[in-house]
Amino acid sequence: MTTDFRHARRGGTLALCALLASGALLATGARTGTAVAGPAGPAGTAAASSAAWVYVNETREQVWIVRAPIELRITASGSSPGTLRFSGSGLPAGVTIDAVTGVVSGTPATKTTGTATVTVTDAAGTSDSAEFAWSVAAATGPDQRNEDDVPIPDGGWTRSLIRSTYTGRAEHGFRVWVDIKHPVRGQVVLALVDPNGGYHPLKDSDETDDGENVAQYFTFAAGDVTAPARGLWTLEVGDARAGVYRGHLDRWKVVFNPAP
Repeated sequence: MTTDFRHARRGGTLALCALLASGALLATGARTGTAVAGPAGPAGTAAASSAAWVYVNETREQVWIVRAPIELRITASGSSPGTLRFSGSGLPAGVTIDAVTGVVSGTPATKTTGTATVTVTDAAGTSDSAEFAWSVAAATGPDQRNEDDVPIPDGGWTRSLIRSTYTGRAEHGFRVWVDIKHPVRGQVVLALVDPNGGYHPLKDSDETDDGENVAQYFTFAAGDVTAPARGLWTLEVGDARAGVYRGHLDRWKVVFNPAP
């Protein structure tokens, strides 16, 4: 039997399988290390075995927001008929998992991080578990963004502007999301200029980094910047080495924290 929920995240390492001389299939759970016999052919055939297996698909790391409702569907599969039962531990306060549907839901109460373990059990008692990391971030104010595509000059500099209309203050903290497409990430240099003219380096060049693209948040804690949130924010983007590689700024945004 297979239980498959909408928006399920599938992934992870499938169980190792080997055909036995007797015709049975031996499956070794990748996470639990428990060997269980499973059928090598359709049910009712001479090659079938009566032992059962259960598998929980792994879930990517989750990022949630304080006091914002969440919904995450866990998916699992098993060989035996009947309903799979879900349980979980290590979830943040205010969040639970439904034993029948496998839906993780609720409203995180506080800013914190942790690791959750989800266990799925079939009617015969066969079970499997998977872990995923989670974090609960502070609530944020409206994000201000610029999604214009801007080419990055080979060996030169460019800039992109955001004219923020948010009336709070940057001193409460904020995050800057930058999405750049570039074949050599180590050549990219980034800096932020706030509405008061303050210059804030975000990323320097790194000759040892030959990965592709920049897609990440740069976080400013409360008190790091004293400028108002409202006004002109400038992202400066540079290519530290002239050559054959060219990239472009795809988009960027500033997400302000509200007053505590």
